[in-house]
Amino acid sequence: MRACLGALLAFLVALLPAVSAADSATPTVAGPASRDVYRGGYFLDGLRDAGRTFTAPVRWNGRDWAIAGGTAAATWGLMTCDTGVRRAIRSNRTRTTKRLAAFGRGFGEWDYMAGGLIVTGVGADLAGASRLQRAAWLGLESFGIASGLWTTLLKCLAHRHRPYAGDGAHRWDGPGRPVDDSNLSFPSGHAATAWSVLTAVSATYDDSPYVAPFAYGIATLTALSRVHDDKHWASDVFFSSTLSFFVARAVVKWHSRAGSEPLTPAMLPGGGVGTAVTFRF
Repeated sequence: MRACLGALLAFLVALLPAVSAADSATPTVAGPASRDVYRGGYFLDGLRDAGRTFTAPVRWNGRDWAIAGGTAAATWGLMTCDTGVRRAIRSNRTRTTKRLAAFGRGFGEWDYMAGGLIVTGVGADLAGASRLQRAAWLGLESFGIASGLWTTLLKCLAHRHRPYAGDGAHRWDGPGRPVDDSNLSFPSGHAATAWSVLTAVSATYDDSPYVAPFAYGIATLTALSRVHDDKHWASDVFFSSTLSFFVARAVVKWHSRAGSEPLTPAMLPGGGVGTAVTFRF
């Protein structure tokens, strides 16, 4: 727990200079005029975007299919090397690598990340930091779709055995089997959490030269930590990281087109008072 909290605190402290400069600058992502989304609108938008990820392949062009095919091929290739990669990492673990893994692991803990995003979003609203607020809500939605939906669904369909189970890299039970932590290796939830959230943050601050290297560096460290800790195979974290990256980029793109805005008080139709969730780009 202390490692998780320490990792989140270190990330926020290191990010503050870049966030401060970027929030005072003109956003590079332009979009239509803002619109209000009344009570529950944020969650409805999230459900809509989650549905879009299921139907996305029907809208893919040749480049999209090439990326999907390349990801599948790379994942398959890594699966043939999973045992060797595990052996190499296990034989080179040191006190330093254990500390780095503990730091990176904190950014994959879903409860800390979700709670941190909510606190950041509300706090940024109170402080008037609109871009930080936008990054928090986009990160939360990306996390919900990539980690909460897709990762959970694929884990339950695959039931791949984790490295520490001792059953080898090619033991897949498939759907319909009892859920046990030892057979939920594919894909990695920690990698999905880190890559979805930090990709959304990076995309929001795309005009800063500091945010992207820092965010993707931490996301990579989180993914590697799961292989280091013998919780996942290398192919698990590669596939999860790639999937979550593209999910987050899609969420940012969809909201950029919609031109929505973060959480604010709003008057509801009929004179009532409620909460509006809006995003401004």
